Amino acid sequence: MTHLTVLRRMAVPAFLLSTIFLIPLSGARAEDPAPPGVVWETSSQMSMDGMPLPMPAQKLKVCARADAVEPPGSANDERGCVNSDFQRDGQTVTWQSVCAGPPAMTGQGTITYSPEGDAYEGSLNYVTDEGNIVIALTGQRLPETCANPR
Repeated sequence: MTHLTVLRRMAVPAFLLSTIFLIPLSGARAEDPAPPGVVWETSSQMSMDGMPLPMPAQKLKVCARADAVEPPGSANDERGCVNSDFQRDGQTVTWQSVCAGPPAMTGQGTITYSPEGDAYEGSLNYVTDEGNIVIALTGQRLPETCANPR
């Protein structure tokens, strides 16, 4: 499989990884109505070993819980990705990611929030049989609210 084939297969997951589903800080119960969410503008840009240029950045606005503490992740059913082992140390959050594929891959994500908590930068670093993939992640909280946050 060529690097270009792998990049094309990863275009959808890279876009989906830029979406945010966040785990709430408080122990909200399922019967509690969700409070209004906040809008984040996210961006992801994927590159792979052996490719001269990264793919174009994928941008998306997403509705997230205002009381969330965990970083972006993805319930990427198409690639069978599962994110786990979220850990926070100050403004930095790390997690593990395993994707059944194709292509199968394992990786680690890291993002660091701004001191105000209204922006972040980070990356997802995956290892595959075809080479390493790096997805650069950024996010900016917008001054909007939204319904049905994730």
